[in-house]
Amino acid sequence: MNAVNRAALVLSIVIGVAPAYSQETSVPFTKIQRDAEVRALRAANDPGSALVPGTSSSTLPSDGLLPAPPVAPTRPRILDRSYLLLNGVHLAMALVDVEMTQHCMAEHKCREGNPIMPSSQAGQISVSLGFVTYTAVVGYWMKKHNMRIWWMAPTVGIAAHTAGAAASFKLR
Repeated sequence: MNAVNRAALVLSIVIGVAPAYSQETSVPFTKIQRDAEVRALRAANDPGSALVPGTSSSTLPSDGLLPAPPVAPTRPRILDRSYLLLNGVHLAMALVDVEMTQHCMAEHKCREGNPIMPSSQAGQISVSLGFVTYTAVVGYWMKKHNMRIWWMAPTVGIAAHTAGAAASFKLR
């Protein structure tokens, strides 16, 4: 690359970046203008109050010219009744599924349909509790980030464990 091309490249980068510094200002001109107008109106209504040093707008009597103070945003409840109900039903169905499967396997009428599920009761409970915990955390995260399908994870777990418990109950 020769010197002319390098100079043109540097010049085009500088020209492209230079306006970026002047695009956004951090000075709130509209708020300053509004506060000045409010102070001018107050001074016109009560000449002595705006000229007293150390007087702020919060200590001046309210005459309806100031906007209402900002309201703190309320965060939606995440651990509400629907969240706890769905995850509670998911936990209950997981435990019912494990117990029905263990009962059916003890009578030698069925076997576990999930190939990665252990055959022992403690193993099945621990794997099921892990899945229930995972779906509860995923649902919590989704609900916290305002995703409307937060209920999908525990509902799929409820359906799967209901099918497992129903199959064990049918073979009982």
